Amino acid sequence: VPKEYRVQDFPMRVVADGREYEGRYTLAMLIRSPVCFGLPFNRAYRPDQEGGHLLLVPTTGRDNLLNRIRLFGPLFRIFFVGLNADHEGGYVWRRVRSLKIEAPTLDWCADGERWRMGSFEVLWRPSLASVEVISLKKGY
Repeated sequence: VPKEYRVQDFPMRVVADGREYEGRYTLAMLIRSPVCFGLPFNRAYRPDQEGGHLLLVPTTGRDNLLNRIRLFGPLFRIFFVGLNADHEGGYVWRRVRSLKIEAPTLDWCADGERWRMGSFEVLWRPSLASVEVISLKKGY
């Protein structure tokens, strides 16, 4: 992880359920599960709720040691302490049903796959198929 830990600086405009966020971010995440990176940080997850959760972490600037140290606190809070209720201040964490992102062409990670794209839109629709995910890990 230390090898890949660096400060990113992505300019983007995000519209989540009509609410607009514009700035420079180091992390933009859309999640609909209780676990990511093996960490059960999304304590707000409810399988019966429509939509997912948006996480926006503003950048601390250029990638250097001081900015990596500044970024460590918020990332530790998010991924190791966990997130419950919606929050805006320092970072954005909120439940969303629709999302539009305007950004330059970037490499995005979508379910572990690399996608190179710019602006995009996400809408949740109910599934017509009944799918059940079975995990061998306890608690998930």
